[in-house]
Amino acid sequence: KSTTVDSTQNVVSHDPRQERKALKRRQVLLLHLKRFKVTPSYKLEKVNDPVDLLRDLIVSSNETACCYSFISTINHMGSSTQRGHSNCDGVDPDVGLEDPTDCWFTYDDSRVRETSGDYVCDRRKETAYILSYRRQD
Repeated sequence: KSTTVDSTQNVVSHDPRQERKALKRRQVLLLHLKRFKVTPSYKLEKVNDPVDLLRDLIVSSNETACCYSFISTINHMGSSTQRGHSNCDGVDPDVGLEDPTDCWFTYDDSRVRETSGDYVCDRRKETAYILSYRRQD
């Protein structure tokens, strides 16, 4: 399943040639999810709302579109912005994105374990806060 993101918001110029150039330059797309909110008393509160982690993301402008593949996430597990633990999940760099083995790794301090992209997309919905996508050429 894929979704479409309009990239024109991030382009300073409204000249279509500039939009194409900006879109072509993005080999890696990083999405930082806002996982906190400021309370009326000006304190930070953690937000655990689930987010669908999509394996493929289509980024488009008026004249062109690119497809990006999900390659990693940084996660925060914990009850507040002040406490918790972070880890990272990433696709195996030695295996192609279309490989049927779907081999990913979870990096957790000094421990590395094998996992799958399906597991990551299912289990990190409430903890992911930085998502990495690589452009498919």
